[in-house]
Amino acid sequence: MFSNAPLGVMDPFAETDQKFQNYVAQLQGICFNHYHDCAEGSVMRATVDLFVWDLENVLYKPEKKYLAPNSPGRNIPDDKFDIAYFNEMAKKYRLLVETTKQNVVAGAKVGTYNPGCPIEMGNFNLENYKNPSSKMWMWDWPAGSDKKNYRDFVDFQTPGGYFLTNNLENRDGIYQIMADQEVNAHWSSIPRIPVEWMFTTNLPNAPVPPKLAEATSIFTVMSGAQGAWFWDEVFKMTKNQSTLQNPRQRNYACYEYYIAGLYRLSKHNDFLQTNYQAVIPEVSFDGGKSFSQLNAAELRQKSLPLVRALVSKGRILLAAQNPKATGADQKVTLVVKYGNWKDVITLKGENVYLGEARM
Repeated sequence: MFSNAPLGVMDPFAETDQKFQNYVAQLQGICFNHYHDCAEGSVMRATVDLFVWDLENVLYKPEKKYLAPNSPGRNIPDDKFDIAYFNEMAKKYRLLVETTKQNVVAGAKVGTYNPGCPIEMGNFNLENYKNPSSKMWMWDWPAGSDKKNYRDFVDFQTPGGYFLTNNLENRDGIYQIMADQEVNAHWSSIPRIPVEWMFTTNLPNAPVPPKLAEATSIFTVMSGAQGAWFWDEVFKMTKNQSTLQNPRQRNYACYEYYIAGLYRLSKHNDFLQTNYQAVIPEVSFDGGKSFSQLNAAELRQKSLPLVRALVSKGRILLAAQNPKATGADQKVTLVVKYGNWKDVITLKGENVYLGEARM
């Protein structure tokens, strides 16, 4: 993206600002050759509602070895390199978003996959919930002489939504989904539309179990996210032939369970169309003797069920799951309250509880 040279994809110095802007502006033709929806009277600008750049160019710790071979950045003294890199990369990302809005799309909301605030995935460290230094450097770094930041130009962020194989082994995947959303929501009010995939990101790209796939779509909404970028790798499908990957046969059943979670949510469309608020209700795990509000990382540490809610106009939509259930028939009874409302729910196995009530 930032350079056509080998090793230069992480190099903000490889192209001048003007050359970089010209390159991005040339993509305005996508409305003709890709979206087929050029805005009336515009110069080849697409009328899509949302546009996200799938970029992963930001180094959390700058290193010259990632620069293009002839990059001007290689001539910067080592003691000044980090600051120069931060300045240039923040400016390039700002230009990316600004130029996209000016030349590529007409009125669309624009975001980028990377960076996240503070990080894209894996926020089990409790420090990430409370320590400002946990934020990724670009989130607060000035992106120009007007002192504005990258976050001043993006319309949404895309944190979290991915799994590693150890999430499946430890059965803590849904805790990770929620921890990533909670941490990013804590540090930024920018709307979240996470990128989600129902296979592990590390090899062998194992499909996630049905209950986790269903829980992912439900709890993403319960986190207050505005939607999800749901994707899979591109494979050419041939009629009457299996789709293979390395050369394992692809299994898309996990997608059906993810969609099943969305179907369950659709039964509450009238609620979801209101101006609701995502909340963490108080939960008693001891029959009502004591109540606590625990974030996802704390629940994971204690292997406790996850309970989250949306509230709107005297109504509450509640979701709960026990990811650490020891069997399909294991039952756990919880007392849940929010404000003056209180109720008792029972979880069975790893089934996702979803219910609505008036408070």
